[in-house]
Amino acid sequence: MRKSANDVKRSSWPLVLAIVGPPLLIAAVAVPMVMAGAPVERGNLWVGASPYGPTSSASAADVRVALDALHRIGAQCLKTSPDPLAVRGDVAIITRFAERNPVGRFPIDDETATASSLLIVTREAIKTCAPDQVTVINAALKSVEPR
Repeated sequence: MRKSANDVKRSSWPLVLAIVGPPLLIAAVAVPMVMAGAPVERGNLWVGASPYGPTSSASAADVRVALDALHRIGAQCLKTSPDPLAVRGDVAIITRFAERNPVGRFPIDDETATASSLLIVTREAIKTCAPDQVTVINAALKSVEPR
């Protein structure tokens, strides 16, 4: 006697697992990540030591001066004929800032910066419009790098 399709009972577990498994797996991974939050509270990002390193001793005003210099360099380098004296002056502001504050992190725009990262960004900005200042940045980088 032949069994008909109705007589064969198939297990529904593979189908249930295929439908329910992926969302449960995603939830099991996503929920702890969301509940854990950031390693440092946003309001406390620039205070004391954290997993990101120590806070810089630079004042907010000093950071602002360095940031403004970086923005002026960016604006100068967008010009067809940038003013080399203006770029040189802003490079000097940034290198002095980095030498005064070689250790620690500080906010630059919406990023976490260090003296080294600020100098690297500045070096990239001036490569085409003030290549003579690259050596100045490289020398400053050597002075702020940990030994």
